[in-house]
Amino acid sequence: MQPPRGCWQYGRWPDRQGEQSYSRSLDRDGDGVECESPPK
Repeated sequence: MQPPRGCWQYGRWPDRQGEQSYSRSLDRDGDGVECESPPK
């Protein structure tokens, strides 16, 4: 499974940490869409 292309620049694609931490860090407005903008 490939990460969304925009995720690569943030280096946040989950490999060992698990997808929950990844989703929390990138889904900033809570709508379930990750990678819309870099986390602060």
